[in-house]
Amino acid sequence: KLRQLLMQSVTYLVDTENGVQRRNYGEQAAVGRDDVLLAESIKQDIFRSIDEFFKQGGYFFKEYGLPYKRGILLYGSPGNGKTTLVKSITGSTKAPVVYWQITEFTGSHSIQEVFGIVTRLAPAILVIEDIDSMPEYTRSVFLNTLDGAQSREGLFIIGTTNYPQKIDPALINRAGRFDRAYEIPSPTAKVRQDYLRKLDIKGILSDDQVKEMAKLSKGLSMSQLNELYMSIALNWHYD
Repeated sequence: KLRQLLMQSVTYLVDTENGVQRRNYGEQAAVGRDDVLLAESIKQDIFRSIDEFFKQGGYFFKEYGLPYKRGILLYGSPGNGKTTLVKSITGSTKAPVVYWQITEFTGSHSIQEVFGIVTRLAPAILVIEDIDSMPEYTRSVFLNTLDGAQSREGLFIIGTTNYPQKIDPALINRAGRFDRAYEIPSPTAKVRQDYLRKLDIKGILSDDQVKEMAKLSKGLSMSQLNELYMSIALNWHYD
């Protein structure tokens, strides 16, 4: 019953001074898979992997005798779409979604509690944003938990980080912890063009202006492009 209830919304588990607190923020703004502006090869690989995981209760894994668990790590500079990608996955997959917010209060007890909760909801998605912020004194417990067969059964874990250089090499250099790591790069000129056109619902910009902006905005993140368009829209609106 709890699993069915949590299918209706995203659950947030936050490590606090008083233990793990569950917070429910209800329905989030919908993010479709078409809203993700990434190289098609990366999108296809990620979406196909997660769709197969939840199809028919993990039929593929049972058919081929594979452990029913997966983990992917998304890394790259801030503001380039990792959160959008995660929201598109969690919003389009029929499974309970749990976000785990790591804090300075994260310890061995909270790690065991979080995995205990999500394992009972399995098959489910566990999102760990800013995984590099895991306190150093708890990392061995976290790694051992990832290695445990029972604590990972039926879980698709998505970890994100803006600072891959801070990630413990033991996290991604051992099979069975995080199976694949995907870089979410700064947007190319083509992606910048597509994103600016998507933002410009009022048709403020001409096609030539969009192309020129895409050329001049090399190096900007998706968040910075959003701010750039907001400035343009505000000026256009007031003038």
